[in-house]
Amino acid sequence: MANFGLFLMPDGSQEYRQVFTSRGPPSSNQCSFWSAVERGNLEEVNRMIDNDITIVNDQDSSDWHTTALHKASSNGRKEVAQVLLQHGADVNMQDRYGYTALHWASLKG
Repeated sequence: MANFGLFLMPDGSQEYRQVFTSRGPPSSNQCSFWSAVERGNLEEVNRMIDNDITIVNDQDSSDWHTTALHKASSNGRKEVAQVLLQHGADVNMQDRYGYTALHWASLKG
């Protein structure tokens, strides 16, 4: 799992690594879900939501505290964002900077 931690830390900073490990790594289910969201894989996103609706509002355990809606918004995945919203994604959840998914959508265009 250490390699996954390094994957989540593009700058490889020691501080980020310590925060990541102190909160514990995300589950493999969360990782798969967030990956499907970022890739825009609607079929996989829907399947995973059908298996566990609570995953919609999970925040990552890294220092960023993003949700699937943050990830969809910051990656331009409008269709995925719509699915997440239909399944109760909380539009008011904030990342570590206080940004909501709407902030990220407006920043990324």
